[in-house]
Amino acid sequence: MPPGSGSNATLSKIKPSKYVPVSAATAFLVGSSSLFFVFTSPWLAQHFSLAVPLYNAIVFLFVVANFSMATFMDCESSQR
Repeated sequence: MPPGSGSNATLSKIKPSKYVPVSAATAFLVGSSSLFFVFTSPWLAQHFSLAVPLYNAIVFLFVVANFSMATFMDCESSQR
């Protein structure tokens, strides 16, 4: 096999260690938010106000948008 044609060459281009923290944080955020919206949110809407789950949904969308921007934007090119 010629050098650079194995699986190590593919892994060196992808750099999976860079995306592990972001993937874990996103999974925890989406997982915990899903549990909140499935189990806690209906009770809060019924006993308090519909505004509580609505507010949390808006905050969730802003957090996911900021995660996406922080992950995929190149900060060096935005400072120029």
